[in-house]
Amino acid sequence: MSSILTYIFSAVLILHSLCSIVYARPAEVKKKVAGEKLVKEIVVRGNKATKHELILLFMEIDTGEVFDSSMIPSAKKRLESTGLFAKVDIFALSAAGSVTLYVLLVERPFFTISTIGGDLLERYGKESKVLWQKGRVKFGVTKLNFRGKMESLTLTITLLEWRSLGVSWHKPFLKTPYYLNLSAGISDEPSQVYTLRTQRAYFRSSAGRRFGNGIVLYAGFKPRIVNTMVIENDIRKHPYIAQIDSSDLSNPVKVWDTVEYVIPTKDTWFIESHIFSGLNIDKRDRAFDSRKGWKCNVSFQTNPLHPSEKVYRNYDRYQDSSKIDNKSHLEVLKSLGYTFDREHKLELLSQQYFQLYSQFQFYHRGFFERDRFAYRTKLLLRDRDGGILNRVGAGGESSLRGYGNGTIDNNRKADNLAAFSMEYRFPIFTTPTFDMFSDIIDFSKFGYDLSGFYYRLDGCLFFDAAYVWNKWSEPYHPRKGHEDGYSIGLGFRVMLPTLARSIAWDIVPLVEDPATGKFEWGWRWNLYIDLHF
Repeated sequence: MSSILTYIFSAVLILHSLCSIVYARPAEVKKKVAGEKLVKEIVVRGNKATKHELILLFMEIDTGEVFDSSMIPSAKKRLESTGLFAKVDIFALSAAGSVTLYVLLVERPFFTISTIGGDLLERYGKESKVLWQKGRVKFGVTKLNFRGKMESLTLTITLLEWRSLGVSWHKPFLKTPYYLNLSAGISDEPSQVYTLRTQRAYFRSSAGRRFGNGIVLYAGFKPRIVNTMVIENDIRKHPYIAQIDSSDLSNPVKVWDTVEYVIPTKDTWFIESHIFSGLNIDKRDRAFDSRKGWKCNVSFQTNPLHPSEKVYRNYDRYQDSSKIDNKSHLEVLKSLGYTFDREHKLELLSQQYFQLYSQFQFYHRGFFERDRFAYRTKLLLRDRDGGILNRVGAGGESSLRGYGNGTIDNNRKADNLAAFSMEYRFPIFTTPTFDMFSDIIDFSKFGYDLSGFYYRLDGCLFFDAAYVWNKWSEPYHPRKGHEDGYSIGLGFRVMLPTLARSIAWDIVPLVEDPATGKFEWGWRWNLYIDLHF
């Protein structure tokens, strides 16, 4: 026994000695060698918003260090990589036995428009008949380098028939690959497919880690409070209501008559929470105006806190329900456009589901040197019906151009989606650079070194396609059905390469009519800032 203890004690001593050798720390203070100079002071000028300590953090130079001329280009490169500065200059002023570093900075403008534009949304009835048209105007502004710590704060607002207000905050943990996103907002909007209006208040929190080579892994949760109400201006009378003829109960006969049916404005409140995680991989040559490479996003989402069977759309019964049997009552609701589950209950607003979403973008050269192809595919799969407030639909400027948002929805029963977009992009005209005005206008006052600044007008031909269906394992079902849509159009983009922004205008003259399956001529257009892919 004593010999075993001796061996264990010896092994512990050897392991301790090895760890001491491996993790031995070098001397903390490097002795000054004759002829070397120390950094006495670091003077920073031009940082109106950026914190002084953040600049020193990325320079990785501190006072008291032995000065080396190779420090300057390395520190300059690190500061430029932050994206905070339009211009960075560092130079050293030597004195007896010491060096003073002067850092001269020109900050970029930190207020930028993140979203601008608007659209006209339509709600369709049977045979693609437009029931109403309503407008929406969107605007968003972002404060970059918020609090002078490379954070960003974004405020977005939507007006007219769709109303919303949202704020989001992005915080990187400096000198680490981790970051945090927090956002919150409220909205009030009508459904484009149901006679409902919905109000939401939400909070969203996510955290992520950046890896090398453009890989980001993230996870988070999003609780929200939801209220739905039936729109007041719904149908109040229906001329075809079935009644039971009481003269012969053994053989009921339906007698058609006009009976008033009241659908009141009734609130239905509930709480729901989503959790999600995902992976982003970006292998493009550049984020703005990509010419080659690819980008991929895969995410998973579920809502463990959900209302389930407690939340159905609510409607009052007839004033004299004894005259109406349950089947006739359902027929009336169906005639008004409402749908039901298998047990003939009013349709669920929301229930738990598991969702897989993926998006892939790919870029390569076109027929000519400066032209290029761009592709995007989307796939969304769910294990079950998520409820009418979680329906899937295609349409809109970032999905299926030429259609209203969510109008391709398989008669309000879509829970799965596959979409494809292709663009052929080509330059049309490039302006001369604005160096000729450098003697007249000092662009540095606006936060940019705009030497070589120019505009470029691009054109593109695009094709969009989308396919939605009900059950993920049965993309083609003769009874539950499916729906598809296609559009062809022309786009124009004003490119600002120096600012890494663009103004895009897409015109869609040709779309497929969901009712007839044929391409129809018409004119729709979308105006927005920055490309969608």
